[in-house]
Amino acid sequence: MEFIFDVIFDLIFDSSKNSKVPKPIRYFFIFLVILIIVGIIGMIVLFGIDTLNDSLVGGILVLLIAIILVIVTIVGFRNAYLSKKKI
Repeated sequence: MEFIFDVIFDLIFDSSKNSKVPKPIRYFFIFLVILIIVGIIGMIVLFGIDTLNDSLVGGILVLLIAIILVIVTIVGFRNAYLSKKKI
């Protein structure tokens, strides 16, 4: 199951950067990538908030991981979509 999701996500991500795909379809794929990533980060944040009730240190660590994941995602998105690399 994980392999299937990995293949689908990679196809969507690669085709969203391909200039041969029409712009409306690329924008839809970018929206799907953002939606998937925001959903995963949101679930981690909810898990961290829920863990705060049981263990303060564990909840803070999970929320710290979520913050690091947000930073890495923003940097990766900027590198993938907003930078114009000249070859």
